[in-house]
Amino acid sequence: MTSVNEFYSRFSEQLDRITKDTRSIQSGDIYLALKGERFDGNEFIEEALNKGALAAICDNPGLIRDERIVQVDDSFAFLKELALLHRRRLGTRIIAVTGSNGKTTTKELLLHIFKRAKNTIATSGNYNNHIGVPLTLLRLKPDHEFLILEMGANRPGDIRELCEMSEPDFGLITNIGKAHLEGFGGIEGVLKTKLELFDFLQLKQQTIFLNCDSDPLNAVSTNFSHVIKYGQEIRHPDVAFRIVRLNPDIELIHVSEGEISYHSILYGKHNFENLMAAIAVAHFFGIAPDLIQKGIDDYVPDNMRSQLLEIRNSTVMLDAYNANPSSMHAALDVMDNITGRSKWVILGAMAELGDHSDNEHHALVDRITRGDYTRILLIGNNYKFADGNNRILWFESVASCRDWLDTNWPRQALILIKGSRSAGLEKLVIN
Repeated sequence: MTSVNEFYSRFSEQLDRITKDTRSIQSGDIYLALKGERFDGNEFIEEALNKGALAAICDNPGLIRDERIVQVDDSFAFLKELALLHRRRLGTRIIAVTGSNGKTTTKELLLHIFKRAKNTIATSGNYNNHIGVPLTLLRLKPDHEFLILEMGANRPGDIRELCEMSEPDFGLITNIGKAHLEGFGGIEGVLKTKLELFDFLQLKQQTIFLNCDSDPLNAVSTNFSHVIKYGQEIRHPDVAFRIVRLNPDIELIHVSEGEISYHSILYGKHNFENLMAAIAVAHFFGIAPDLIQKGIDDYVPDNMRSQLLEIRNSTVMLDAYNANPSSMHAALDVMDNITGRSKWVILGAMAELGDHSDNEHHALVDRITRGDYTRILLIGNNYKFADGNNRILWFESVASCRDWLDTNWPRQALILIKGSRSAGLEKLVIN
């Protein structure tokens, strides 16, 4: 049986090449065999070695027949222990980011800003869960000064587990909203779970960045010490901002630093909050305003999050990576505040709402049918109840909606396309 310390001494230079996916194995990688609900990674060890893996981490004693196979008691437990050992050895400062909406955008803004002044890496893709976080920690190198670590959660205890894995030094919660209600049971469960980050930082007497524009977070701010509050100046935070413009792009002023103006191609109140968070954190670490602005300029969404596309003489706001009731209403707020253009909304289902699903989809339809929209297109069985409403065109599938759009695409319109990732709405505009 190989201990974590033994493995670390042997492979410390290759830790960033540990992978759990044999499909992407390259010569010199280390394969980590993990067990899931529908698969056992141990079954693919031979494939990984044949593809050139330097070693394979295995927790099935019956498969230890090659000196390249490293036997451990439990591969997942081994991964967590290895990642924490590496994190402690390097001592890189970690800024954790969680929240119901805006996690990835805030993380990307922080990364682009910090890279201008510090040697910084961040969570890649969707590596924000119990497997992705330790794999992200293993990417750290001795010269890295900061890691911007995104933390996702589907159920109570998830954030606490990720904190115990990574031991962050600083943290922020973007907001509290109606996301993953199926796992949390309600908005109270969302708040309690996200606050597990602040609970951990409080225990370690570390710094908390708190969005006081979020009423649920502002209400609990006195429960924590070492807090830096950021928000609009009317809330009297430590780091104060003023809105100049929210649409079609954002201009804001950092009031508490001598009225410094910042500009972003992002749009909407939700992205204003993401920008406030990134600027407040960067200011805390002494990053100069010109570098903050250059970092903001560097970030151009291209991942179906707040992505602006010009297609056939119309502007598409493609926000099809994720959706929940809070983010849906935030996107509609943006549409409602834009005038002078024909406005279309094309919405897909909101996933992982559990028993709240019917009520939330009905509430969404009630709102949009009262809005000033030229066309409302709804896709999927979650909206079938709206079929027959004279303001709505309902489509069973993305394919049928795309067929209709091929011959009915508007000219000079503003089109919001938003739904959960499982809806696949990007197929409406991306081949």
